[in-house]
Amino acid sequence: MFGINSKYDLITFQASGFFLAVCLCVYSVPLLTLAVRKRFRAPLTQSVLNGLKTVQHIQNFRCLPLDVYFEGISTTVTTEFYVTLLPALFWAGESKLASQLVCLMSLCVHIGNAAKDTFCAPRPIQTPGKTVQLVSNVSKGPQGALEYGFPSTHTLNSLCMSGYILHHSSVAGWTSPDAATWFPFALVLWVLQIGFSRLYLGMHTFIDLIGGFILGWIILAFWGSIEGFITHWTYDAAKTSFPWLQILFLVVLPLAYPTPLEPTPSRKFVWNFSFSCIGVILGNYTNRQHLATPILPELMRLDSATCAHSPTSEPSRLVLPGTSPEVMCLKMLGKWLHLKHAYPATSACVRDVALDGLIPADV
Repeated sequence: MFGINSKYDLITFQASGFFLAVCLCVYSVPLLTLAVRKRFRAPLTQSVLNGLKTVQHIQNFRCLPLDVYFEGISTTVTTEFYVTLLPALFWAGESKLASQLVCLMSLCVHIGNAAKDTFCAPRPIQTPGKTVQLVSNVSKGPQGALEYGFPSTHTLNSLCMSGYILHHSSVAGWTSPDAATWFPFALVLWVLQIGFSRLYLGMHTFIDLIGGFILGWIILAFWGSIEGFITHWTYDAAKTSFPWLQILFLVVLPLAYPTPLEPTPSRKFVWNFSFSCIGVILGNYTNRQHLATPILPELMRLDSATCAHSPTSEPSRLVLPGTSPEVMCLKMLGKWLHLKHAYPATSACVRDVALDGLIPADV
């Protein structure tokens, strides 16, 4: 019933059950949450107060161009950014990478937001006197409620995402020596700018960034130890039987969450990403016959100058031109992702709309 078809599935089942039990014990028992909050909230709040002068000094250099720039940088670790990037990876044929990133970011969002609502440490703008300005209103939740500050989930999420992408690229192999140099540098620069933007925008102090970095490295290390399980559980096993166990796990997991002092929108993000994981797993199951054929690398083979429907009695087939805006954008995406399975251009390729597959054109 639950898709346990091998000894490896049984080990995965036991590991997931153990992890879920730990989460339930830690976050669902109020006494544990209250004990942790009572021990750490006061020193964390004092650290936030001590870091206000640094944030004020940074905000002395405020100007409109910097406001726009750092707000834009901060937006690259938002739901809108994930909705744009992760589906593009599926289109690029990197379904395993995309599945892993969705699950990893779901774990980061869950642990990061649960930590926020456990410690309940204030943001700089929530301190008495409000000596720090809020540059952006992006982080405001329903009815003007704000999340708590420690740890910085922007820092945590950007570190984990960039770290895993870098790990994946290194294992897969770099397409060129230049890519092996500038791509890691670009990711490190992006993470550092994300952290600095949170100071500039008045959303965090250094203690929040440090907490995000430490928790991010812990999650990356933990993820590295279970990566094989996750790949098998969300990708390989989902192609062989209906993923009852995976869906049940992802529905129950968000229930393991602490109760904050004041209502926050943090838990909503946990539910959103948990159901995103369910969507990915169901997508892997329903499209299991097409996962082995990347869409983008096939489209990169197109080099036709015209777009025409094939006048046959078979289901509608559309010849996609290699010079169309859609294909050119996908080609650029493939080069940016350094896909090793990108193919040289050929004459043409025909998309069978009914079968959602790609076959060579009879030209």
